[in-house]
Parts: sequence; structure tokens; C-alpha cells
Amino acid sequence: MGLEITGRGLLMPNISEECWQSLITRYGPPLEPDNLDEDTLKLAIAERRALVTVRVSDGCGGGDVYFYRAQMGHYKERAIFVFLRPCEITDEEVAALDYPNPWESDSDIQRFTWRILSLGCWKSLITRYGAPLEPDSLDEDTLKLAIAEKRALKVAEVRNYYLGEYKSGYVLFWRTEVGDTIKGFYMRNGTYFCIAFPQPCEITDNEANILSVPRWKSWEEVCEFTDAILSEGLNSP
Repeated sequence: MGLEITGRGLLMPNISEECWQSLITRYGPPLEPDNLDEDTLKLAIAERRALVTVRVSDGCGGGDVYFYRAQMGHYKERAIFVFLRPCEITDEEVAALDYPNPWESDSDIQRFTWRILSLGCWKSLITRYGAPLEPDSLDEDTLKLAIAEKRALKVAEVRNYYLGEYKSGYVLFWRTEVGDTIKGFYMRNGTYFCIAFPQPCEITDNEANILSVPRWKSWEEVCEFTDAILSEGLNSP
């Protein structure tokens, strides 16, 4: 839940973030301009499932993003988000999104969107199938079977250095292929390791694509999130 400091100094939920998260959770990621044609957009506008954003610069490198309901004539507008059918964005939701929001650009919105999708996707996998087996719990035969049954993923921790000092990092997930080993190399000198969910399980292409967008800073962070999900399940009535 996003929080903001109001004029009275109190912490309150950010209405825009909550509304956008609700839309994403219910309808999935919106189509972006590169995936739209005019006929698709006209239909989406008529069915009240298209939004247009306008960014107003503050002249200092920052700015604010405003949401409006898309109207006929916005065909060439680049900052349009169209949700898939069936869906209807209410006037109350449009108003909530136009509430002072935390985003300064459409890129901020996209990052927030994929963060919500990644968290939701991983939580769904863990809830349904439990924690994945890590390299120390895998042998080559177990991995081969998991790859064939589409329940294995490759994981890489990418670390960014500046002048020899570690600055930041992120975790990459992608689908395994026949011939992958428990630990290995990718590209020039990157290393990966494999994980496998217990059977029965099949990771869909959509789930693999969602997880391929970097979200976590480290594998340790992924494990902490996984443990929290499992603990939540144990404590639920």
C-alpha cells in the first residue's frame, strides 16, 4: 500500500496507487501504444476501458502525470493505456487516478505495473506449489525432468559496479531449456542457477514473461518474500 504525507502531516494510503493496483490485479497489464491500432483503440474508448495520460513538467526535470478518460480523437496520442476486455473503468476510478499520484512519467507507471504483476505472479506460484527447490536440493536428473515438465526457471543475480564498488543489482528469471545445468554461464561471464517447483506444476509462458522483468534486487530478497508468503499461509485460518 502506498503512503503519502498529507497537509496535516498524517500518513494516508495513496489512492492512485491503490486504484491502479486494483485495475492491474483484476484486468492484467494494459496494452501500450505500440500494441494498439486505431480500430482497437476506438472500440476500447467506446467501452470505457482506455485512459490517456498527460505529463506536465515542473521545469526542473520532474513533473506530474494526469489521467483522463480517452476520447475519440486521441488516436495519435502516445500515452494511452487500454485494458483488455471485459472491463469498464468507472468515473470514480478515473478520479482516483487523477488524485495527486506518485508518478512523474509514464515509465514510472510501467515500472509500478510490472512490480505489481511480478509480486502477484510469484505469490501465486508459491501459494499453489510451495517454495522452489534450489541448487543444493537438485540433481541433474531431477532438473532434466523439471525442465521437460516446464516447472524450472533459471535465475541470475546481476550486479552493477562503479569504479570497482558494488552499487546495485537485480534478479533475472527466464525459462530453462533442454541442456541447462544446475549452475552455468550465460552471455559472456554471467552466471545463473536453476530452481524447480515441486510437481505437479507447469509455469505458463505468461508467468515466465512476467517474471522476466527485473523486480527484486537480490535472490535473498526473493527468499524473504517467499518466506513471508509461506508464513502468511500457515497463519491464515
